Amino acid sequence: MARGSLQVTDIDLAVRMYYERIELSSADIMKLFGVKSSQTVAKLKNIARKLMLERDRKSWSPYNVNTVIAYEAWGLDISDLERRRTKLARLKAN
Repeated sequence: MARGSLQVTDIDLAVRMYYERIELSSADIMKLFGVKSSQTVAKLKNIARKLMLERDRKSWSPYNVNTVIAYEAWGLDISDLERRRTKLARLKAN
């Protein structure tokens, strides 16, 4: 799976999850990207786990991945998402 091949379903949800969740579960990942395939979720988790391993970051649960590292591994830039969310809010207000 190439980085950037999936898009978040909702920028607000992506930003909220980043700040609310220390770790992401399979259900979180499904909501974040709108995927239904457990195989796709497993691939995404493996991408995140590889970076977690490189950084010697352990998970509280063997079924979850660290949120900050996962976003980075998946090419999700929280600063960019926040800028986009702000821009969208301004556009909706006009």
